[in-house]
Amino acid sequence: MLSSLIIGIFFTSRLLQPDLLIGPLAAEVTTEHQVEIVPAISLKPEIYRSPAPAKISQSLGIETTAHSALVFDPASQSLLFQKNVEEVRPIASLTKLMTALVFLESNPNFGQEAELTAADQVEGGNLELKDGEHLIVGDLFHASLVGSANNATKALARLSGKSEESFIATMNQRAKDLGLSHTKFVDVTGLSSGNVSTALEIAQLANYAFNNSFISEATSLPEYLFEPIGSRRVVTITNTNKLFESFVRMTGSKTGFTNEAGNCLVVRTDDGQGHKVILVVLGSESSESRFQEIKGLITWTFENWRWSI
Repeated sequence: MLSSLIIGIFFTSRLLQPDLLIGPLAAEVTTEHQVEIVPAISLKPEIYRSPAPAKISQSLGIETTAHSALVFDPASQSLLFQKNVEEVRPIASLTKLMTALVFLESNPNFGQEAELTAADQVEGGNLELKDGEHLIVGDLFHASLVGSANNATKALARLSGKSEESFIATMNQRAKDLGLSHTKFVDVTGLSSGNVSTALEIAQLANYAFNNSFISEATSLPEYLFEPIGSRRVVTITNTNKLFESFVRMTGSKTGFTNEAGNCLVVRTDDGQGHKVILVVLGSESSESRFQEIKGLITWTFENWRWSI
C-alpha cells in the first residue's frame, strides 16, 4: 500500500524562494517507513526559466463563474490566463496542501499505528471509523488529501508533535518563506474563513506541493482503500475531485468548499508532451461549475498556446 511512497521529493523546514529552487529535494523512506532527507538541490547565480509558450490565437479565454481563476506555466513562471488573480479570498480545504507540507517536516513514520480522537472531530467531511478501530499514519495522510477528511487532517497536526497553535504558526512561516504575502492560516483544515490567499499564490503553493511526491501521489488517486488495523473490512475513500471521471490527466489536485470560499479547485495537468500547467479556480458558483471551468480552461490552454521545447 505504501510502495508508491518509497522515494519522494520532500519539503524542508527552511524553504527557499521559488526562483532559487533549481532541483528538487529528495526523501527516502527507511524500512520502518521513516522519512529521511536526502539533499538534492543546486543553487545557481543565474535563475533559469524555460521560454514562455507562445499564443497562437486571439482568443481571450473562457468565461467562468469563479471570482478568481488562472492558468500558470510553472516552467516559465508565466500566466496564460488570469482573472482577479490577486484578489484575497478564503481558500477552504486548499489549506490542506500547506498542512501536508508542514506535517511532512516532522519526518513521519507512515507505518505507525494511530487513532482518531474526540479532539480531532470537527464539522464537515470526516473519516468514519468504528469504535476501537485504529489505522496507520499513511491512511490518515491519504484520508486528508484524497477525501479531504477534516478529522484526519487534525490528527496529522496532532501527530506532528507540535501544538495546534505552533503548527499553524509554522504554516504561516512557510507561507512567508515562499513569498506568499497574502496567504494566511488560522486553522489546519480550511474550515475557517480566516484562511485566505489569492489564485496566484495558490498556484505558487501548489507548484511546491505537487513537486513533493508524497503529496502528488496522494492527490492523484481517484480513490484510496485501506483496512483498519485488526479489521477485515475495507474502507474506501473517494477523491472529492470529480475530474477523475473525465479526460483530464492529473498529477496533483485539491478541492475546497465552504460557504464563504465557494467552490475551489487547484489542478496540475499536462499536454501529454511534458508541458505542465497549474490551474486554479476560487469561488465558483457550484461544485459542478468548478470542474467544468477547469476542463474548459485546460482545453482552451492547449488549443491556444504552443511550447517551443
